Amino acid sequence: MRTGEPSSVDAWRDASIRSAGLDGPGLDPDLRDPVSLTGTALGADRTWVSVLGPDGVVFKAATWPVAAGGGHSPLTELVHAHGASSANSALAIAAFGDDVALADWDATHWAAVPVRTAEGVVVAALQAAWRKQPDGDPGPLLEVGARLLAHQLDSRRDRSDLAEALEGRRLAAAELDSFFSLSGDLLAVTDTTGTLRRTNRAWVDVLGHTRLELDNMTLFDLVAVEERAAISDALVATEAGTVEARARRADGSYRDLHIAVAVLPGQGTRFLVARDITERNQLARMKAAFIDTVTHELRSPMMSVQGGLAILVRAMGEEDLSPRARELVEIAERSAARLVRFANDVLDVSRMEAGRLPVQLAPVPLAAVFEEALPSLQLAAIASGVTIDVARSPTAWVRADVVRAGQILINLAGNAIKFSPAGATVAVRCEVEGEFWRLEVSDQGPGISEEHCQAVFGQFAQLPGQSGRGGAGLGLHIAQQLVAAHGGLIGVDSELGTGSTFWFTLPRCEPVSPA
Repeated sequence: MRTGEPSSVDAWRDASIRSAGLDGPGLDPDLRDPVSLTGTALGADRTWVSVLGPDGVVFKAATWPVAAGGGHSPLTELVHAHGASSANSALAIAAFGDDVALADWDATHWAAVPVRTAEGVVVAALQAAWRKQPDGDPGPLLEVGARLLAHQLDSRRDRSDLAEALEGRRLAAAELDSFFSLSGDLLAVTDTTGTLRRTNRAWVDVLGHTRLELDNMTLFDLVAVEERAAISDALVATEAGTVEARARRADGSYRDLHIAVAVLPGQGTRFLVARDITERNQLARMKAAFIDTVTHELRSPMMSVQGGLAILVRAMGEEDLSPRARELVEIAERSAARLVRFANDVLDVSRMEAGRLPVQLAPVPLAAVFEEALPSLQLAAIASGVTIDVARSPTAWVRADVVRAGQILINLAGNAIKFSPAGATVAVRCEVEGEFWRLEVSDQGPGISEEHCQAVFGQFAQLPGQSGRGGAGLGLHIAQQLVAAHGGLIGVDSELGTGSTFWFTLPRCEPVSPA
């Protein structure tokens, strides 16, 4: 028997023995017939198969009564060690007289061959012994018997592997069923036609239709008519995507669903994960309505205050207002203007989040965008003591919403004016960049560190050192959203102490002749 630590070969052999089902104690009924058939064909007095496993030698089948627990068998160890056919004469057998298979009887000849798995690993020894010399060479018949045994073991291992695989699939299916049953999301398996092959309990809970009703409906039967085209596009797409739609409940009401569609390539199968976002949308609408009301109630009186203060400053002469009084009125006017801008910005952000800030794209001359923005910018520049230098391109045309594109330019240039020192120049330039016109606004302000260049486009962004400059930190965020709605890009190139250049792109287009 083996002693000491097992080698890697032994470990591999032991694993193969376990895989073949030969690691247990006692005889193996499946091997009895191949062993008996081999012994009969050989005319052997004794034929047996034994295994050198982790716990020593174990007999698995024999043509004579043999102890189930095995015993000392140097012959078996010899076959396992060499992995080759072996044969011994009576003289050689004398050296193995203590082998349990040869003890207590007068064997004169012995032969053995290894039994190998399909991978070529020796897992057992098929042996035979005679009282007198066998007729011919027993090796070929023993090899046939070994192949029969190997086939028997491989078939059993295949059945075991198949049973294990089937059990794994059964467990996976059970886990999937549990996931389907317990998920709070609406899960479904469908195809490009919207047929609901499988749905989970959440569909019944959210929409109120019975299981039988759902089994006889398609996804198109559930969604509002005006949203079926979007659902169809999502189902026939070759890549995963999302879509929002209203689904009809059994009582005729509707629920808002956010539907994620996953694609199984090559089979037309689609997996749906839908989430009820009705309450979320209701809260968003309530928020938007609240903001609309608050900003309207704030903006309207503040615009009146701003207008009244502006008239007061400009209409009254030196004899009507003292220098100190005029200064206070001008401060009040600027504060009122800032509150009006803040109300407008908050309202724009709210409308963008709710999808209620339309951008109407059309071919327009780029000059129209400048004309939309310049009056406001020139007033801001004069008030801040800054010069604004605009270089236009008279032949440039873009696909844009003039008012919204002008708002982008106002937000960027207004920001540059605000952060430029008195006497500085804010330059506005435009140039062709591929399929876009690139508009740049350069200032001579303090600049922005590299780590903050992206942060400036966030909502309510306030960078270090900006205190006292005014503004709510929404202008650049609004500009970013409007540029995205135009299909362009926006960014900033800046260095501390040298100023900043904010830029954005608008799609180029061919000039349109007047009708």
